[in-house]
Order: sequence, then structure tokens, then C-alpha cells
Amino acid sequence: MKKIGLIITTVIVTIIVLVGIVLAIIINKLGINMTSVIGIISGKKIESNYDHPLLTKDQEELIKSFGIDPASLPTSIPPNLEQCAVDALGADRVKQIKGGAIPTLNDYLKARQCLN
Repeated sequence: MKKIGLIITTVIVTIIVLVGIVLAIIINKLGINMTSVIGIISGKKIESNYDHPLLTKDQEELIKSFGIDPASLPTSIPPNLEQCAVDALGADRVKQIKGGAIPTLNDYLKARQCLN
């Protein structure tokens, strides 16, 4: 009986480790910073009193929750950056975000290459 329990425990631990490895590979392939992911999961936010001129307070809080300091973002949007966002998200979504809508994680993943 103890042997069966040990086998089941070993199988479960192995599955958990394999799932963790697969998730780490997927996150790495998506180009997501693991520090940001850990910050999102733990609820840890960047503390900053910076008031970004292009972001609402809610947008700033979201960006900080991703582990990004709003002070590191551009304070003006050059045409090539806006076009990149339009190409990644679509003109309607960019207009919504510029109007104060909160970007989703999906928006961030689609448009993150524009910030590089």
C-alpha cells in the first residue's frame, strides 16, 4: 500500500514539474519577462509617483502591475510607434486606449514589440 502511495506521489510531482517547465518555455518564447510575471502573480507593484502625461491613473497602475515603470515609457508617441500599435492592435483598439481604456494583457502581448 505504501509503495502505491509513493508511486502516485512521484507521478504527481513529476507532472507538476513538467507542467512548470512547459509553462516556463512558453513564457520565454512569448518574450515575457519572468520578473513581470512573478510581480503580477504576487500582486507586487512598482512604487512610483511619476505622473505620465499620456496615461490615465488606471493605465499607470496596470503598467506598474506588469513590472514596467511608467517613467521608462515615451512621453510622446512618434508616428512610427503609433503605426506599429495600429498594426498590432487595430485602429479601433488604439483609439480606445488613447481615450483612456485599460489595455489588456492580450493588448500588451500583441504590441510589446512596439516598445523595443
